[in-house]
Amino acid sequence: MPPSSSSSPTATPDAAQHPFLARLEHMTFAWFTSCMSLGGMANLLLTKIIDSSFLYYLGLSLFLINIIYLLTLITLQIVRYALTPASLTYTLTHPIECCFIPTALLACATVINGFATLVGTDASAAWEVVLRTAFWVYFSASFIVSLVCYTCLFARAEQSLGHMNPAWVLPIFPLMLCGSVASAVVPTQSELAALVMSICGLTCQGLGFTVSFMMYAVLLLRLMTVSYPPPRARPGLFMNVGPPAFTILCLMGLSSELQRILPALPTPLPLPATTYETLSIVALASSIGLWFISAWFYMMTVASLVHVAVNGKLRGEMEFILAWWACVFPVTGFAMATNEIGEALGSGAVRGVAQGMVVWLMVVFVGVAVMHGRAVWLGGIMKEGKDEDRVIDTMYHRVEFGGSGDGHGGHDVEKGHDQTASHEMEMLRQHQQQQEHDRQLEHNSPYSNPPTYPSTPAVSPPHLGHLNFE
Repeated sequence: MPPSSSSSPTATPDAAQHPFLARLEHMTFAWFTSCMSLGGMANLLLTKIIDSSFLYYLGLSLFLINIIYLLTLITLQIVRYALTPASLTYTLTHPIECCFIPTALLACATVINGFATLVGTDASAAWEVVLRTAFWVYFSASFIVSLVCYTCLFARAEQSLGHMNPAWVLPIFPLMLCGSVASAVVPTQSELAALVMSICGLTCQGLGFTVSFMMYAVLLLRLMTVSYPPPRARPGLFMNVGPPAFTILCLMGLSSELQRILPALPTPLPLPATTYETLSIVALASSIGLWFISAWFYMMTVASLVHVAVNGKLRGEMEFILAWWACVFPVTGFAMATNEIGEALGSGAVRGVAQGMVVWLMVVFVGVAVMHGRAVWLGGIMKEGKDEDRVIDTMYHRVEFGGSGDGHGGHDVEKGHDQTASHEMEMLRQHQQQQEHDRQLEHNSPYSNPPTYPSTPAVSPPHLGHLNFE
C-alpha cells in the first residue's frame, strides 16, 4: 500500500497550499480528448475536403498548435504525478479515469497522421524511416496500453450495466486506429514495408472494430434497461460514431494502395488480374454498410440531445464534462470517411454532405472549446470531486475507516486531503456497514447500483482510512 504523500519523508508539496497544483491534481487523462479533437480537426482540414487555401493553412496552424498542446499536456501530467498527491496506481485502478488513459495515444495518432499527410507520397528516405518508426512505436504502445487498461478494469470489477458508457471502448481505440494510421503512413513507404504495415494495420482494425461491436451490444442493452446516460454525459455517445468511420478510412485507404503493395506479397502463383478490382469493390461495399452504422449512432445521439433540449428539467442538468469532446474527434473520422466514399463513387452529392459536415464540425469544435474554457474558469472541472478521478459508489468498498488518533476518522492515503465534509463521511460509513452484505447484489444489479459516470454526486471523502488496491 503506497504511503501517504503527507507523511512520506520525501513528501511532495501540499497541493492544498498551492492553488495551481490543487487544480492540476485533477487534470485527468480525459484532457487528452481535447488534444485528439484538435488534431482531428487539423487533419480534417488538411485533407482538403473543402478545396480552400485558407482552410488548408488553418489546418496546418491547428496541426502545429496541436503538437505544442500535446507536449504541454504530457508535461502537465508529469508535474501532476510528481508534485501533487495524485497517484498513477490510483489512476490505473479507477473505473473512470483508467478508460481515458489511451486518449493520450489517440492524440499521438493524430500527430502521426498529420505528418504523413504533409509529407505525402514524395517522402524522403529520412521521413520514410521516421514515419515507419513512429507507426511501430505507436502500435507497440497501443497494444500494451490496451492490455494494461482492460486488465486493471477487469481485475477491479467495479462496473455494472448501469455504469456502461462509451468510454469502455477507449482502451481498444488506439489499437483500432493502427488501421487508419497505417492507411496514412503506407503511401510514404516502400512496397515491402508498406505491405507489412498494411497487414498489421488491418489486423488491428479488425480487432478494434470487433471489440467495439461487442460493446455496442452492451450499450444497447444498457439503453433498453437503464435508459439514456445523464444529460451531461449524452454527448459522449458520439464516440460510437468512431469505430465504423475509422474502419472505413482503413479499408478505403489501404485499398487505394493495393496495386502498389500486393505484388510484394510472396505467393506461389501470380495474383489474378482482377484481384485489385475485386478487393477494391469489396472494400467499397463494406464501407458503405459501415457508413450507415456511424450515421445511425450519430442520429441516435442527436435525438438523445434533442430529448434533453425539450425537457426543462433535463436541460438544467447539462454542464460541461470532458466527454463532450466526443462531439468532435469521432465525427472528424465520419466526415473523412464520407468524403472517401463520395470520391470512390464519383458522387458530388456525397462529397457535398462531407463538406457540410466539415463546416458543422468547425462550429461544434469552437462551441465545445468555449465551454471547456468556461468550465475551467468557473471551476466546473479541475476541482475536487468534479473530475474523472473522483471516488464513486462502486469504490466505497476500498475505503477503510479508522481513527488516526488525531480526532479525525483517518485520511485518504492516495490523496492526502484534509477537508471537512461530515455528511459525505456519514454516507460512506453507512455504505461501508452494508458493503459485505450486498456487494454481490450491487455488482450484478444496475438498479441497486446507480450509474456513476458521470452523474453521481461528487464524493471526495476527507479523512479516509485507506484506499485498498489489493
